[in-house]
Amino acid sequence: MWSNLVNKDCVFCRIVDGVIPAVKIYETQDILAFFDTLPAAKGHCLVIPKGHYESIDFVPDNIISSIFILAKKIVRLQKKIFNINDVNLLQNNGREAGQTVFHMHLHIIPRFKNDNVNLSWKENAYENDNEILTIANKMKEGL
Repeated sequence: MWSNLVNKDCVFCRIVDGVIPAVKIYETQDILAFFDTLPAAKGHCLVIPKGHYESIDFVPDNIISSIFILAKKIVRLQKKIFNINDVNLLQNNGREAGQTVFHMHLHIIPRFKNDNVNLSWKENAYENDNEILTIANKMKEGL
């Protein structure tokens, strides 16, 4: 079914094809949700497109919409199941952004008090107001 959109060397494509087992929690024709095998916290899961798209900018709009609609449902369930209020959504694109599996995926990580999950960075301020306004204008023009 997905042969034209599958990368045989991709771990997530191999999960989609059933070559590598996964604890699946939701599946449609286009998307798959399953538990991360190296979780940051209990309940940490991933949502992926079944087709092989390296990063978010290549995923068709209808599929990316389905991924985030499902993410919202998963967040609500995690909050209910674990009796928590906080959840991280993490989606990396490219090596410099921390992507290690080059198949678009969205992490959904329940957060618990003192869970030792660390998603932090040092601030990198703009040099001045003109710099941020110049970048903002370029982005507005592109959107």
